[in-house]
Order: sequence, then structure tokens, then C-alpha cells
Amino acid sequence: MNLWFKENGVWKLFENVTEGDLKKRDIKISQSAIVGDRATVGDRASVGDRAIVGDRAIVGDGASVGDRAIVGDRAIVGDGAHVGDRASVGDRAIVGDGASVGDRATVGDGAIVGDGASVGDGASVGDRAIVGDRASVGDGATVGDGAIVGDGASVGDGAIVEKTTDCVVLGPLGSRKAMLTGYKHNGKLFVATGCFIGPAAEFENKMKEHHGDNEHAKQYGLALKYLRERFGE
Repeated sequence: MNLWFKENGVWKLFENVTEGDLKKRDIKISQSAIVGDRATVGDRASVGDRAIVGDRAIVGDGASVGDRAIVGDRAIVGDGAHVGDRASVGDRAIVGDGASVGDRATVGDGAIVGDGASVGDGASVGDRAIVGDRASVGDGATVGDGAIVGDGASVGDGAIVEKTTDCVVLGPLGSRKAMLTGYKHNGKLFVATGCFIGPAAEFENKMKEHHGDNEHAKQYGLALKYLRERFGE
């Protein structure tokens, strides 16, 4: 196979790459994997059993592509990123540095998963959709074609974000200066912030128990009021 490697800080095309070339760079490519023409595989990267890395795709330094996963033509898997077993990253899609795409998850053609973001097991990110930096999409959740889940947002397991306006991110709020995400799930308003993901009413009760009527409670109260009006609850 022909691969691009970094040599003295400069990318160069190497033809007929040998096991010795891979070992020198601590690259692990399974013998059953398929790596396309002129693909780039970074130092310390790994490509699992029966995985496919498309033509001119890039797998960054320290990145990993799981067993039977697919990385499409000209797609990018950033430095330190992970694509899980049987996951699929579409043509020209980007999985940012340090991002994670779970097992059996799908990232569509031209989609972007931002730096440090995570897409859960079995989740689906549609064509040209964007999951922002440090955002989280839960297991089995769906982000529709062209939809945007903003930086720092958190969408729980099984949620459906068909379009950008289905997900609202507010903040930073509270003592932790964290982002608060609001979205509809099974007809109810759900919110996510920090380690909490659940119905807005449950969050409101916990917030009152913890903050009483202090300034943080007032901030969250205004945010919840806006989200309820925004989503018609």
C-alpha cells in the first residue's frame, strides 16, 4: 500500500509500505484491514481487524479505528480520536482531535464531530451535520442531516435532533459555569448540564434543593423559563 507519513516534520508519500515502516512509527494496521490509496496514517495510530480506511483519508497521530469500522474517502480522524468497532465515518467527514465515535455509530458524509466531542454507541449524525467542540451525543441518539449541536452541548441517549432549532444551548450558568442544553425528548423538555440529563421538572427540583433562591438559582430559573417558552411546554 501507498501511505503518507510525516518525515522530519514534512508529509511524504511512501510507496509499497512494509511492516518495518509501520513498526518504525509504532503504527498498527491489521493484516485484514484495507487502507486506501494515498491515505495518511499518523504515528502511534491503529487500524483494527477488517476495518476500511478510504482513499486519501487521514487517520491522525495516536488515533484508533476499531474492528470492521469504515472511514470514508478523504475523511479525517484527528489526532488522538477514536472510531469504535463497526462505526462508519462518511466521505469527507471530520472527527476532530480527541473526539470519540462509539461502536456502531454513524457519522454521515461531510459531517463534523468537533474536537473533544463524543458520539455514543449506535448514535447517528447525519450528512453535513455538526456536533460542536466538547459536545456530547448520547447512545442511540440521532442528529439529522445538516443539524447543529453546538459547542459544549449535551444530548441524551435516544434523543432526536432533526434540525438545529431542536437543540438550544445556554450559558455558561451556575457555580460550575457550565452550559445548559435544552431539547425535546418523547414530547417532554429535557435539559442537560454537568452530570445531569433528564426532564426539566426534575432538574428544577434538584436545582432548588441545592441552590435555594441564590443567584445561581435565578440564572437557572430564567434559562428554564426561556426553554419552556421556546419549546412550547
